Amino acid sequence: MKSDNKTKWMNLAYGIVFGVVIIFALVFMTQYKYVYVGYVMGGMNQDVVTFGESYSPNNGNQRVLYDFFSWFGQTPKIDVSKFGNLQGDFGVYAQTVYDIRESLNSFNSLIIVAGIIGLVTFAFMLIFANHSRRIYYKSNLYSGIALPLINIIFSIVMIIQSIGLIGKISENYHLLNIVSVCQDPANQIICRVERTDFSQQNILDKYNVNSLTLIFTIIIFVAIIAYSVVLIIHAIRKYKATADERNKIIERALEKDGTEVALND
Repeated sequence: MKSDNKTKWMNLAYGIVFGVVIIFALVFMTQYKYVYVGYVMGGMNQDVVTFGESYSPNNGNQRVLYDFFSWFGQTPKIDVSKFGNLQGDFGVYAQTVYDIRESLNSFNSLIIVAGIIGLVTFAFMLIFANHSRRIYYKSNLYSGIALPLINIIFSIVMIIQSIGLIGKISENYHLLNIVSVCQDPANQIICRVERTDFSQQNILDKYNVNSLTLIFTIIIFVAIIAYSVVLIIHAIRKYKATADERNKIIERALEKDGTEVALND
């Protein structure tokens, strides 16, 4: 039976949305690329994190970051009030940066999982032919409600996680931005306080760590919730709207079965 185009495209677009989610996950960390701190794992179970200025994936360039903090309170070139009154020892903040980076990595993985779950639910919707059936049966009704509901629940989790990360970034705004600037090889030169042309304004102008990416993430998952609700309502309405045709088909099938039984007898 032919499907109406509205149902077909509503369902197909749902799959496209989750493809976009996975693509978004691939670029999510771009804004936070240089928000990291070098470390080594130690201890008997390799579960003890140790920080130091020489521990860096960038061949020790992280020393620029540690040196920059060491100038706090030591030179009039730096007005610490413009940097959130941070202390002059980066070691105090290394664990915080590490924890936030780990949270961002975990959240990025969750975005990928959300996209995969969405595509799996979309595949099941295709299996139940929700996109192609003109008449909806109970299998279409139940799948049309349960599968989008799974994505609604996961989207709520993602929104809550996003809000938590926004709070962490806002709370550590200056710290994360200084780290991002001083860990970026292209910007490290402006973090060298010993240079005669040093200007703290240059660092402030390079700030690029904020919550915009996370806010965009919230918008995406709010849209997924809204779309999922629309699909659920559509499934219920279509099931009700095709009740007469469905009942006639079922009646004909029962009559046919009854006739065959009679002939066999």
